[in-house]
Amino acid sequence: MEKEKVQKLHLKKWDSQTVLEASLFPYREKLSAKTFKKETNITEHRMIRWMLEQIDSRIEQEVQTEKAAYENVKRIADDLQKLNTNNTIEGGRAIEKIRKRNEQLKEDIKELEERTIRWEALSGFMSSFIVNPLFDVPEEEPSWTHLFISHPAYQAVYEIYEQMHLF
Repeated sequence: MEKEKVQKLHLKKWDSQTVLEASLFPYREKLSAKTFKKETNITEHRMIRWMLEQIDSRIEQEVQTEKAAYENVKRIADDLQKLNTNNTIEGGRAIEKIRKRNEQLKEDIKELEERTIRWEALSGFMSSFIVNPLFDVPEEEPSWTHLFISHPAYQAVYEIYEQMHLF
């Protein structure tokens, strides 16, 4: 809460000091009045920022894990493909097993590609929250505060974080 000079026409709340000033100085265009600034640097926003950063780092770990798994499966599929093309024996059970395994690996590669795309989309979604001016505050480790208890939106955020934190 700060005091600022405000034009009489734009004054929304009249307190005793403003009324007194207006009566003492009736020809003043601007009067000193209390103004309220919205402050986003509150404890709960710092805690939510910490939660968002933790979730984002977990997503990044999952992206790296999916990419590593993709590279591993791709390498195995390439090795099997080379083995299949180098082998000239036809009709054997080994060749049939190699073909089936190769088909399974292709399905696994496709699934890993789809999962990687989903994780990267989720990472972009989380980044949009992190760069939001509302959460442009320093991080603070979460704890159960009055706002997390009494306000339904903050309470929902905290409960979701607790559920995710258990995994």
